[in-house]
Amino acid sequence: MTSKKMNDFEKAKAVIIDKNNSLIDISKKYSIPYQTLKNWRANPESLKKAAWERVHLLAVIYDKIEGIKDRLYSDRGLRPSDDLYKAIDKAVFDLESEEEQLRDF
Repeated sequence: MTSKKMNDFEKAKAVIIDKNNSLIDISKKYSIPYQTLKNWRANPESLKKAAWERVHLLAVIYDKIEGIKDRLYSDRGLRPSDDLYKAIDKAVFDLESEEEQLRDF
């Protein structure tokens, strides 16, 4: 929820550095090696050398998370808080996992 438009690199970096985002969940859901995600978190600037596809995928994850947060705030009049962010981020991954499991039937 920023006032300036972020590019894919900035969005990917935001997903990586936000410790509310589980690297294990991202790794499992999107098939990015956990160690790669961990290395990026330790040195976010190294994302500049990452494959564009992975940076773009992380940017898409960012957009999904922010879209859900925006809807919660506008629909329910909620205010941002660290606990809410953590709960929302976990819910996003849980819902996507459930959707994926349903498609497999």
